[in-house]
Amino acid sequence: MNRKDAMRINQQANQLAKAGFTWDETEKLRLISKTLHAWCERECNGEIERDGIADKPYHFYDVHKNNGGWERRSYPVPDREKGALRRLKAILALHPGWDYYYQTDPRGAALYLVPAGLKNVESCYSSIGICIY
Repeated sequence: MNRKDAMRINQQANQLAKAGFTWDETEKLRLISKTLHAWCERECNGEIERDGIADKPYHFYDVHKNNGGWERRSYPVPDREKGALRRLKAILALHPGWDYYYQTDPRGAALYLVPAGLKNVESCYSSIGICIY
């Protein structure tokens, strides 16, 4: 971690402390956001896809066959997205004035904390919410 990263993390922790979150909760929120971001990257890259019927995630990969072709294979993986969202909801249950916005585009932060009861969160989450990265 360089100085710029440390300053960014400290600034985020100060914002969350003003909002009533503890240091431990701040670190858990950072880990949740990193997990969600990595999950979104893997979904965007086509590594993870969900089964349409059972909603279970599968890791997909291509294997080169001896005859020169390619074969697409998959195996089930743990659903880290649902686990992270479950942990996030447990933290936010202790802070009823806050809600979250999960932004699934992997080019930015995945998690924003926004005041509860906001309408049209999709249009203002980045300007009103606290970015968790």
